Amino acid sequence: MRLDKKIFVLGLFFFIVMTISGIYSLSNTVDSIDNTLSTAYVDIELNTNSTESIVLPGETISLDPKLTNIGIDCYTRFKIIYKIDDIDRDYNDLSININSDWIKRGEYYYYKTVLKRNENVLLFDNINIPESYGNTFVNSKITITIVAEAIQDENFAPNFDSETPWGDTQIKKKVERNYSLDTEGTQTIIYENNSDRYLTVDSKFFNGLMNLIPGDVKDDYIDVNNTGNNDFKLYFKVSSNYQTQEEKELLELIKLTITDSSNKTLYTGPLLTNEKKYLSHYDKGARDKLTLTISVPRGLDNEHGGLLSNIVWTLSCEEDEVVPVPRTGDEKIELSIKIFVISFIGFIAMLILWDINNKDRKKLKEKREEN
Repeated sequence: MRLDKKIFVLGLFFFIVMTISGIYSLSNTVDSIDNTLSTAYVDIELNTNSTESIVLPGETISLDPKLTNIGIDCYTRFKIIYKIDDIDRDYNDLSININSDWIKRGEYYYYKTVLKRNENVLLFDNINIPESYGNTFVNSKITITIVAEAIQDENFAPNFDSETPWGDTQIKKKVERNYSLDTEGTQTIIYENNSDRYLTVDSKFFNGLMNLIPGDVKDDYIDVNNTGNNDFKLYFKVSSNYQTQEEKELLELIKLTITDSSNKTLYTGPLLTNEKKYLSHYDKGARDKLTLTISVPRGLDNEHGGLLSNIVWTLSCEEDEVVPVPRTGDEKIELSIKIFVISFIGFIAMLILWDINNKDRKKLKEKREEN
């Protein structure tokens, strides 16, 4: 092969290496994962076609109350409070045609199946005022109040054979609030001290934190592999850019537990730490698989329903021997830049040699022509 062709091939090689190294440096700068953490909510809506009116003994009133689920799937129940002139009365005096989908237990009627999101169900249709009232309650005010309650279906199993199917579950006052299930937040993972060289986190890390409900338990994992020249200590921190006091309380209520591959508990406490926490020490060549478990208390109620929080995970490896460690991605970029510079110099040198070779050939040709 002629020298000029060899120089051209070498120059082309350096140019390709230079281009690839530039692309490599650009493709290794991403070090965060965005995801979602939010809580679901239980919410129901009660509508009737009732208006205030004057009724007579023996008259039938068309009420048709319907219960609509505008939150997550849930179990529902209702009870009727009946008063005449603000004095409690037994609603069994009335003739009420209860929908057969409900079962009577204690003072409540329980819906026998799960009420899905956006579904509605009829409680009863007509109420008949007893003829026996006669003139006894002339000019009296009759009030019929329907109290409807709901509880999420996941992590909850009612016992309809009992007189108290929901047990001692405490149902708190519903919060009047507008919700949206489509709202999304973010979760970010930050690697400090080049810790992404030793830690592997799946791109779907805690991808299922959307619409958490009371009793939920979610697991995910971090693989540890100390391929460096020094031992290191592993730390983590969970912080948040929460916007409201309710979001802060939510993060303090949710529990985080971290265990190693031998099932030893390295951390247990609130999900929100706000400060760096020590997890474990890893010798050179050590490997481990950490299990992170997030659990939502069963006692969480609608005060924390539908909330969304932006959380930030910070993972840090501190080597026992203090050595200069570039920030995440800097080492890769620095190596790429060195390759780029060397390749560029080599490319220029090839061009110069090519030019010199062409000049020498030209002089040699001129001498031959002179002779």
